[in-house]
Formats: sequence, C-alpha cells, structure tokens
Amino acid sequence: MKKQKVIIITLAILALLLLIWPPILLPGFLYQTIYGWRYPKQWECGDSIVTDIGPIASTRRYLVELGTVSTGQKQITSWELCMLPEEKLFCGISVLLSEKKHWENEQNLASSVVVSMRLYGENNKLVSEKSGSLGRDWTWTPFFGGESVFVYGVPSFTPKNKSKYRLEFEVLSIENSLDLPAKIVLTGGGWK
Repeated sequence: MKKQKVIIITLAILALLLLIWPPILLPGFLYQTIYGWRYPKQWECGDSIVTDIGPIASTRRYLVELGTVSTGQKQITSWELCMLPEEKLFCGISVLLSEKKHWENEQNLASSVVVSMRLYGENNKLVSEKSGSLGRDWTWTPFFGGESVFVYGVPSFTPKNKSKYRLEFEVLSIENSLDLPAKIVLTGGGWK
C-alpha cells in the first residue's frame, strides 16, 4: 500500500513538472509524446490559412498563407484576415526561385517591379504600408527549405485578439514582364 502511494505521488509530481516545464527544454522524444500529436495545427479564417508548427519553433512558428500573386502585370489584390495569433508577424512575399546560382540575377530583375503592400485594421485604419522596388527596397531572406525567399518590407505588427484585417498587394509598375512565382504570406512567432 505504501509503495503504491509513493508511486502515485511521484507520478503526480512528474506530471506537474511536465505541465510547467518550457516545451523547448524538453528532450525530443518527450516533446513528441506530449505535444507532437497536437502540432502542426491549421485553421482557416477569412481568406487565410494559418499553420502553427508548435512551441518548439524558435522563429517562424506561424505561417499565414493568403494566395498567389502575379508580378508580371499591374493589379491590386486583397485578402481578409482574422483569427491571427497574437504574436509579432511580418507581411511579405514568398518567391520561388530557380537554381541558387541565378538568385542574384533574379533579385536584380525584380528591381524593375514596383509593388505596394498595405495592411488595414478595424474601421479601415491603415496599420502599415510599404512601397518600392521589389529587388532594391524590400529585404530578401532565405525561407523554409532554401528553395524560396521571403521578401518583406512592411513593418511587423502584433494582431489584436479577434480583430479583422485586410491586406492589399498592388503591382504599381513593371519595366519588363518578369512574373515571379510568388505568394503572399505572413510569418512570425517563436520563442526567440
């Protein structure tokens, strides 16, 4: 009887420790046992698909995918966003590139494409905006897996709980018909 009581108390203490222990500090096998079945989570709201890869992510925990855009013609596209995580998010463009040796050339060609991205909050209030040459005025950084780059320039923002947003992307001018395979995404969050 005493042995059972000791085992029950020990298990209760271990369970309590696991509940308060930061997920990032857990060994891999233990993290998978506790959290692995829950992540990645995915939900849709408005025009967005939000993916949460879990609390072990140091950066880019959340990926909000909105849809593809064409950079080869003047156009305005907008998306409705809701149920966004209350984490710092960056708005940008995921551009699929060709072979690595051509990346610099593609960025130079993108300099002829001038775009604008505007984020509106409640009551159509402008939250942030960025306009400029895609190749010169926006920041290019390697994205998931190294086959694409995340091109961003809009300041980060932290969505408010249950607020709705509208993101607008506009191709203002093009000097050539460069049509980069691109999609609009928001990314952010993580423990760093």
